[in-house]
Amino acid sequence: QTDLEQCFRKVMTENFLQWFENKSSQTDSLQVVEASNSNLHKKPFRFSFLGSSIRRKDTGMSGISFATATTTATESTSSGDESRLSQDTSESSSESSSESLSDSSSVSSQSHEGDKGVFMGSFYMHEWSIAGLHRKDIHDFLAWAFFNKDVHQLQPDERQGVQECVSCLQEISGLIGDDQNASSCGEKEDGSCSTNGAELQYASRRMSLEDMRASHRPWIVYGVTAFSVFAMRRVVLPLMGFQRVRADSVDMVAWYRPERNSNPISEVCLFFHGIAPSGLLFYLPMIQGVFGDRQQSLLMFENPSISCQFNGPQFEALREEESAIGVLEILQKTKVSPKTQPLTLVGHSFGSCSITWMLRRRDNAQFFRDYRIKHVVLMDPVTLLLSEPTVMAKFLYGSNPKLQVVSSELFTEYYLRRHFCWYNAELWLEDFCHGEVMRGNDDPDGGGHHNDYPRFTIILSGMDEIVPSPVVHDHVLWLKDQSTAVDFDCNIVYLPNAAHGHCVVFPHFWPRIQGLVFPPSSSDKDRKNG
Repeated sequence: QTDLEQCFRKVMTENFLQWFENKSSQTDSLQVVEASNSNLHKKPFRFSFLGSSIRRKDTGMSGISFATATTTATESTSSGDESRLSQDTSESSSESSSESLSDSSSVSSQSHEGDKGVFMGSFYMHEWSIAGLHRKDIHDFLAWAFFNKDVHQLQPDERQGVQECVSCLQEISGLIGDDQNASSCGEKEDGSCSTNGAELQYASRRMSLEDMRASHRPWIVYGVTAFSVFAMRRVVLPLMGFQRVRADSVDMVAWYRPERNSNPISEVCLFFHGIAPSGLLFYLPMIQGVFGDRQQSLLMFENPSISCQFNGPQFEALREEESAIGVLEILQKTKVSPKTQPLTLVGHSFGSCSITWMLRRRDNAQFFRDYRIKHVVLMDPVTLLLSEPTVMAKFLYGSNPKLQVVSSELFTEYYLRRHFCWYNAELWLEDFCHGEVMRGNDDPDGGGHHNDYPRFTIILSGMDEIVPSPVVHDHVLWLKDQSTAVDFDCNIVYLPNAAHGHCVVFPHFWPRIQGLVFPPSSSDKDRKNG
């Protein structure tokens, strides 16, 4: 019981504090204090590798998600448990396996102040707090996470919703504010908690409400980028056989290469790039290596807001719905047939968010309901488990100098902090599972109504500096374990020695990516065998 609680608190503290920034001079940010009130929670907490996720199903918004490591009673009482507690969240989660979900039934019966019974894979949590993390800080964070507002801007119903989230957090995990914990602070005469100026102090990381943290570049940098994009548009892409296509109602540009034979091949590939200087130019070698000898039609979409380009004095940037409208208009202008030409969506890094916006509208008659999305290929996807703090903390607040070169660029910072709705960009793979086993009690349709779910191919880099690849890998494997190949068609490829973007930069990955994007059909196999 004690070891399980300690392991849970350690992992949750490391994970949860990524949403907060230490404003004090102290560096010990992992001090856990058990509340002096030893009352135990009435409901058990299941200690699973997926942990608990708060999601607003009415709006599709995703809130915070606590990824905790799976462990069993045997593991938690072993001599190696202390070293396990010192690992970070990603390592803890990657070392866990879905097998321990069933093994956790080995937890022996415990007696807690008169409560007797056998708790199958569950245990009771004492109230506890994180030193320096006050109830107000938790309120501030949840007000931003669910409503994108400061606490004082909340409407009465929104304020009540935040309070319910705080109560839910306390109920499922035992976490309370440090100022609520009598054992971690002195008590004043009026009963309030006195604070020490030297103690730890946290402020929630609310990227869309904070001031921007951009590092300005000399004009020559944007001049070189502009010249590179100009050369790409006027020389390189036309030589590669691409035609420029512009949407009518929004400022979106795509490059279209028609099918290369007289008998059109039905499949059409759509490619969305990630955050990179000059945007598509960075991806052209990989595009040529993967798609160059293919006969299928190809559409590549530009996103200047994440291309480190000067985007005009008004800082124009397309929002989620505008991006979907632009993709739809370009599909219509290139005369892609919804009935005979299924779509293959390919995205790298941030490009997976653009794909998510399309998938969210696949059943909308005004958008993509008439189109069949056959295959989705996600390379280093940031959109999976985006409600985890890892991607935001590492990219916008991390100290990696290579990431800071890109993340601190002025127009990229502006787009991510002022125009990117992160809570609408997470891809919930559960929505693409047919089976009843993946359907929630309050969602009888399993989150989607489309009769033809796409096939997924997910490429992860084991040494990714941004995406928590081990956690995403375990999450996808868990989903596959809970469904069947018919219910959830997903192929996951794990590149253990690759970092973020290596599958784009290094040519030895490209033949494998081509085989994943264009798997051989049964007719091709028969012809090869013959």
